[in-house]
Amino acid sequence: MRRDRRTEIQKGGRLVKPAKKRQYGAFLTAFSNLLFVALVVFILVKGINKARKRHEAEQPAAAPAGPSQVQLLSEVRGILKRQS
Repeated sequence: MRRDRRTEIQKGGRLVKPAKKRQYGAFLTAFSNLLFVALVVFILVKGINKARKRHEAEQPAAAPAGPSQVQLLSEVRGILKRQS
């Protein structure tokens, strides 16, 4: 005869199944682990964003842009017209 692991034998040979226990502890442990991991990830992301902003602020401003390609070609064309 195959018995369920949760069955118990009491005195007198009767098979008794214990009452089902609600496992609140496992749920609370999983929930607290989730909150802890979420907090750690939040702090890491916040720190990375802060460091990125600080790094961007330290970089010097970009050098002023020179003349565009169209302007340079116009100058070259003007020079060639004057030479011919």
